[in-house]
Amino acid sequence: MASDKKNRANRQNSQKSTGPTSPEGKARSRLNASKWGLFSKELVVPVAGEKQEDFDALICGIRDQFPPHDFVSAVLVEDLATTIWRLQRPLRCETAEIRKQYATVRFRRLFKKMAEVDALKARFIRVVPRRAPPPHGQRIG
Repeated sequence: MASDKKNRANRQNSQKSTGPTSPEGKARSRLNASKWGLFSKELVVPVAGEKQEDFDALICGIRDQFPPHDFVSAVLVEDLATTIWRLQRPLRCETAEIRKQYATVRFRRLFKKMAEVDALKARFIRVVPRRAPPPHGQRIG
């Protein structure tokens, strides 16, 4: 069990950690748990590479295929679009992760090639003697 002194310190420290207070900070922190978006409560998660326009196109396509005739059918069409969107999310997240990994691998390869070029350049500079520049006014030829 914690001592009274430790409990007082914990209470004082907890008063300092109240989270974001500005509207901008609250809006930003609201999406902290949806970094990857796989289990996000949000319907469209921009940080996961999703776009509102893509969802709108999906729902328009479903409405064209199944035009709602009343309130219940409109709700069912909306639910169908939402379900399809969420079922496709793991594939979108996987694709984004593969692209990220591929970019990282490409960067590493490029960095390794640049290091090889630098090493060859350093070797070349050591091997090839430098000539003194020609006296002023004379041409090399």
